[in-house]
Amino acid sequence: MKTIWFAIPFILIGTIAISESFSEETKTFFISPSLADCVGIAPQKCLQIREDESSDWQNFYDSIEGFSFQQGHSYKILVKVTDVENPPADSSSKKYTLIDILEKTSTRHIPYKNMCAPGFVPLGEICVLNDRCGPGAYPGKVCVMDGQEKPYLRPLLQGEAGIPAHSVICAEKLTLIFKSSDGSPACVKPQSVQNLQTRGWQTNFPNFACTLEYAPICGVDGKTYGNKCMIASEHIAIDHVGECSE
Repeated sequence: MKTIWFAIPFILIGTIAISESFSEETKTFFISPSLADCVGIAPQKCLQIREDESSDWQNFYDSIEGFSFQQGHSYKILVKVTDVENPPADSSSKKYTLIDILEKTSTRHIPYKNMCAPGFVPLGEICVLNDRCGPGAYPGKVCVMDGQEKPYLRPLLQGEAGIPAHSVICAEKLTLIFKSSDGSPACVKPQSVQNLQTRGWQTNFPNFACTLEYAPICGVDGKTYGNKCMIASEHIAIDHVGECSE
């Protein structure tokens, strides 16, 4: 009797995992120091953002995970933008996550000789964004009315208004640089930066070594500085000798 063997192959049935790929990108956002009235499902306040300094401000209806906005501060931030799978009808198709705060600048200051930094206008004892000069008020915007450019504080005078050198507000399309020797601020055309760097200027605010001696000086920005060296390094005007009162 002949035995016949049949080879029966085993068929392995497995679950094939299909991973769905979602788009992800990194973007830089510039954020205005003031919120804007906007309407989503209901009236609300929105961030104003733009992706480059030459664009107009746009209302931003979404939240940015990890980012906490403080009124009166301008920001330049790096965010991760991810597609959302099957978002609800009333939700965004994008998710925004903060990667890093590249710049944070306070725009609060006081008028000096009845002038403010570019983009601002005096309102009593403070400077506020100039929304009377066309749509899209923002720090640095140069106001032109009746064909004339309205005057504004130049970089070296912004310290008189309470703006430290590292937070100087440049007029639109100009870049902030600093003298390496003393931190003096200047606003220049971007194409001039490289040439000026060979002549003792730099794009990052220089570090200065001051003693720890405590001889308080009150600046016009309402901040108490430890001594004259500390306030001089910030190029802030002196309000009075001694601590600032609350």
